Amino acid sequence: MAARAARLLRTTPGIWLRMQAVRDLWEIAQDQERLAEIRPIDKRWLEVA
Repeated sequence: MAARAARLLRTTPGIWLRMQAVRDLWEIAQDQERLAEIRPIDKRWLEVA
């Protein structure tokens, strides 16, 4: 989608991806209850066998 918006508006996909990331962060910061529900993953899931 970012690539399509960039082509249509003669910008770059990176601009659209950065704007989306900023909005996502702003949105979660507005809802502290939802933010509190996010739990870190267990580090065992990150171990490589």
